[in-house]
Amino acid sequence: MRFPEITINRCRLRIVRRGGWSWGHDPKVLTRAAIDELPMLIARQLGQLATSEDIELADPVEARVRVRLADLYRFAQEPEQSGPVSEEIGNEIARSMRNVLGAQLGRASSVSPGSERSLSRGRGGETGEVAAGRAERADTERPGRALLQLLIDWDAREELLHRISTLPRELIEQWLGYVLETWEPPSAARNDGHEAGVRSVCERTRDIRVLLSPGRHRQVVRSLVLLVRLSVAGRFDRQQVKRLLAEQIPVEPDHSVRPGVLRSGEQLETRESAATSTSAESRPTRTPAAGAGAAAADRSPAEFVCDIPCALPFLTLVPLAKVGYLGALNAALDAGRAMPLAHAFGASLARKSLSPPEHGWLRSPLQQVAAGCFAGRHESVPDSEIASALLALRAQWPLLDQFIATNLIAGHRSEAAWVVCRDVTDNLVLFDSDGLFPVATGTAQQLAVLVAPSGSRVVLADDLERTSVAEALDSLQIRHRICNDERCEQAVASWNAILADRPGLSRGTEISAESSLTLAASLALGSIAWTLWHDRESVHPLLAIERFHDFDARVHVTADAVHVRLPLGKRFWHLRDHGLLSDVSDVPWLGGRVVHFGAA
Repeated sequence: MRFPEITINRCRLRIVRRGGWSWGHDPKVLTRAAIDELPMLIARQLGQLATSEDIELADPVEARVRVRLADLYRFAQEPEQSGPVSEEIGNEIARSMRNVLGAQLGRASSVSPGSERSLSRGRGGETGEVAAGRAERADTERPGRALLQLLIDWDAREELLHRISTLPRELIEQWLGYVLETWEPPSAARNDGHEAGVRSVCERTRDIRVLLSPGRHRQVVRSLVLLVRLSVAGRFDRQQVKRLLAEQIPVEPDHSVRPGVLRSGEQLETRESAATSTSAESRPTRTPAAGAGAAAADRSPAEFVCDIPCALPFLTLVPLAKVGYLGALNAALDAGRAMPLAHAFGASLARKSLSPPEHGWLRSPLQQVAAGCFAGRHESVPDSEIASALLALRAQWPLLDQFIATNLIAGHRSEAAWVVCRDVTDNLVLFDSDGLFPVATGTAQQLAVLVAPSGSRVVLADDLERTSVAEALDSLQIRHRICNDERCEQAVASWNAILADRPGLSRGTEISAESSLTLAASLALGSIAWTLWHDRESVHPLLAIERFHDFDARVHVTADAVHVRLPLGKRFWHLRDHGLLSDVSDVPWLGGRVVHFGAA
């Protein structure tokens, strides 16, 4: 693009959806409109920022704008009528440009904290793009930031209230205490009109309808919603936030918990301290195993090459990234204070898609190296570190499980049936008959509540004919029938093969951890199988393992990227043509490295 006295040598546009499956009725219209309208928005802002000096900007000018999908479609169809969206994009471009111009000319510039992070200068010869990514990762890895950002994203999509209302009360209390504990002090004075904005936020939060019985659970849900909205509305210190919570959220006594908690504004700090001490029981940074994990991270070389017998763990990153699971995992690691052990979680997840260990526990050296390489390590990851990571995440599994269930239920076809079976551990598992994706585990009542809104019929394995499952479905008037065909057998066989035959940790793992890892691995493996073969045969998650178990790779890990070189052949082209070899960024255990796929 060329404008009078201004030349742009390179412009890159990237549209990313966080969470959900669908891009709407016509995804291409978004790209076309952005390509058509973006040059004019840039030109308009550059014209206002013109300077008499001849300068060359080497640092990247990066503008990140969060918009709703509906607003983006409106912008695509009628740019002139979508003033707020155009204005927001233009303002972000202007802030970024002012920041870079100020640094180039030695002047101080007033920019948002997000822009300052994105455009910080590189160190020791780094490119501007690498330095920007490093600075942004440092911000994301700040304690409490990843969790708070996930909650802000949910609130922007109007999903926050529903999501946290269906999570355990103990988890919401822990989040509330953790966000308060890691709350940052104000970085600037408050603006004019600030008080009015805060009053509006408080009033809207106070009036929301929470579909929970009066009591402690409803109170902490309201408190967390207000806390998230206050983090966006203005700048407060911790004491101001506590005061607002105490003033705006009425106390709802709950006789099922010990008395005296959160009975007054002064006792909010007591509740916060209690939540903090509760989460500290699984704080990995204070355990010997976590310290060993941090030391292992320091010993791992910045660059190495590794040959692995199976590239499937790396292939699972693409579907996990597309549905936003990696972002939810980042928040879970943050809330569980398990960031130093993220690589151990990665190793346990890799084990779910590799060959099963002999005798249920004996893993071959090649399999150990493959799991370690996936975790960004040149050596295998000890079981002690994996055990510490899974223990630290013990309270966070409901978040990850809910994320998977919500995405799969949103993508369910009403014409397709649900399948309910009992697995090898005697737990109930809900499957989508399309692709036999495992959706959730739980009690009969919990699974019935999940499937009720879809209106789809439920198919029960024959051993569930006269059980609480049928009673729970009848209580909600959900159609169901008994079936003993091969699809039920295939569903439970696929689940058991990943859950029990491929344990994330050979001994001592809680079933909740193994179940959550299996849900995540099955979502990724099932997405690969569905994408490649659903149009010609019935598919299930285990099918991806059966057909890619010998798909080896050479992995080259550098300071900024992970290059996965795959054998050139039919499987490579099939994966590439179906979009399963796209780059993956923001993998929590790779330290900001981007995963690139290519041919060997």
